[in-house]
Amino acid sequence: MASQFDRIITLVRIVSCMSAPTGSSRRKKRSRQSGGMTSDAVVASFVACPRCSFFLTGYRLINTDFDTAVDESVDGWLDFSWNHDTRRLILKNFGYRIDTETTHFEGICQDCRRVLIFKDAEEERESAMLRVEIVPG
Repeated sequence: MASQFDRIITLVRIVSCMSAPTGSSRRKKRSRQSGGMTSDAVVASFVACPRCSFFLTGYRLINTDFDTAVDESVDGWLDFSWNHDTRRLILKNFGYRIDTETTHFEGICQDCRRVLIFKDAEEERESAMLRVEIVPG
């Protein structure tokens, strides 16, 4: 019996192979802080790399805050929410095991050199986050 995560990975592979534009007006909304990048432009910057595109597709299937992350992006970085499924996506796509005791981690995509930064919450009222570079530098 396939686990939910394995089904999501299968969906990621299917969805990433599809390249039909969505045309959603919500995705076309421009962010002042991200230099006017739309959600579609951010997705397009991930498409060239198979690891990053699988990660982004999986993240969008698991979490509902992608458009918010694009709208609130600052200086070319997306701040993604952190949870157990995001941790598994990082492991499956990039090979990085970020343990629950880890407070800070920096890594890169082995294919396109996109930077990933995990930062655990410093206080209980804060939440852990994953920062991902929009355009690899």
